[in-house]
Amino acid sequence: MAEEIQNLVERIRQSPATIGETRIITIDGPAGSGKTTLSHALSGFLPECEIIHMDDLYEGWESTLTPSLSEKLLNLFTCAADSGRISYRPYDWHKGSLREEVEFPLPSFLILEGVGSGQRAIRDFASFSIWIWAPKELRLARGLERDGVELKEEWLKFQILEEKHFMNEETERAADYAMSGAPSGADRP
Repeated sequence: MAEEIQNLVERIRQSPATIGETRIITIDGPAGSGKTTLSHALSGFLPECEIIHMDDLYEGWESTLTPSLSEKLLNLFTCAADSGRISYRPYDWHKGSLREEVEFPLPSFLILEGVGSGQRAIRDFASFSIWIWAPKELRLARGLERDGVELKEEWLKFQILEEKHFMNEETERAADYAMSGAPSGADRP
């Protein structure tokens, strides 16, 4: 995977800046496929790189993959283009409310990672888009290990929701690059 990361880094560096001098990278794919892990791996090779996690932009399970999320993403990038700054209020999943505002100047590289990051509403802002996949059983196991088995029903509902979202948005087809987030040898779903 190290070689694949290096190849991705080179492709990202060669991609066009879309807001000022900023290259925006989206990493989308089903929950539990390895988007966060990939974003951290890439950021280690990209100077002045910031990561925004879609989990911070959702406002609970009910607001994921909705028109209001699309509007929030479009507003985030439109305002960034106007102001040269990123500004948003992350969601606190434990408290069920928004935290204090996070604000920073546009970096050289900005990674937006998570389910819904590659949606049609913001594709024009993306310099480079990545689709990552893994088998459904592995993704569920990863998610329950991270979030707790008490959220299994939410995870199962979300897997259905994200499948519909990806079909409607044609997310995988629109990506510049597709890769596996599964251990070597795992079959593509």
